[in-house]
Amino acid sequence: MEDLPLLPEETSYLANILTILGGGLLVIVSVVGNGLVIFVFAIDSNFRTLSNFYLASLACTDFLIGLLVIPFGLIYQYNQTWIYGVNYCQVWLTLSYGLSCVSSSHLVFVAIDRYRIMFHGTNYLQQRKLSNMLESVGFVWVIGFWTASPIIADWSHVAVDPEVINHCMPKKTPSWVLLINMMVFVIPAFLMMRLYTVVYLQLRKRLRKKATQSPVTSNPLAPSTSNSNARNEGVETKLILPKLTVGATKNTSRNIRNIGEEVRKRKMQICLQKEKKAALTLGLLIGLFLICWSPYLILTTIQAFSPDTKIPKIFNTTSALFGWINSCGNCFVYVYVNKDFRKSLSKMFKCLWK
Repeated sequence: MEDLPLLPEETSYLANILTILGGGLLVIVSVVGNGLVIFVFAIDSNFRTLSNFYLASLACTDFLIGLLVIPFGLIYQYNQTWIYGVNYCQVWLTLSYGLSCVSSSHLVFVAIDRYRIMFHGTNYLQQRKLSNMLESVGFVWVIGFWTASPIIADWSHVAVDPEVINHCMPKKTPSWVLLINMMVFVIPAFLMMRLYTVVYLQLRKRLRKKATQSPVTSNPLAPSTSNSNARNEGVETKLILPKLTVGATKNTSRNIRNIGEEVRKRKMQICLQKEKKAALTLGLLIGLFLICWSPYLILTTIQAFSPDTKIPKIFNTTSALFGWINSCGNCFVYVYVNKDFRKSLSKMFKCLWK
């Protein structure tokens, strides 16, 4: 017997339930996951390095998204009505768009930091100061909320009135949508792909150069100068050498070449493993961002430039959920893979359990 198709009311109810369950999980993961990153950064000096300042600030951004943006968005999606008034609608839209742009900007600055470490090395690390990092982080936050400032500065022209239509959303004018999409998605995606591609190619070049270097730097059959020096200083030495025939010398040389070849092969295998790991990590960083923000980019562009096009509610809900997933996934992709963070977190839990 075939299953009966769901009625529209049942479909809408099921979609709302799935939205609440999935969104609730995102809230928990975002708040707890990013909260642990902030806590470890605050109490552990080993993890509180200059390189991790961007990651700590990113965790603060995603923590606020999980605490202040996602819960009200879930309630709004479930009720299909904005119940919190005009003032908090302004605040919520500002936080939603502003924090999203701040989060994306952090990812770009993390990519720039890794790029400079790769190409400038110790010079860059020595030039970095706490004041420079704080200035960069502050700049990221200012730029992020600058994109959302029109919501407050010109509310009547940028956003619809929730008291009239019971909804809290921007008007999606083409110029403003273009600004938001460029700042939140297009520019960060382009810079991340460009920077991480260059970093990966440079890393692969260095690994292969290191792997192809000959492990045999000296001839073990060459006479040692230390014996002659010791003899000149009047120290009596007695060097016992095996009697080598022509065949034995050839065999020994062949064995040395075979050992060197085996070492080179082993180095190349390690090099390929590191390349695969680096490619997987960088691909995950870029892929997570592209997958999470692509639905939002497509839908907002359609709504802005073709307002008569009717988009099903489930697509709007899905695009919102995917954007929020990025805030939950950042802490795992960027921080939880860090060995120092895992050690600090393990140490913290062991202290709590004692």
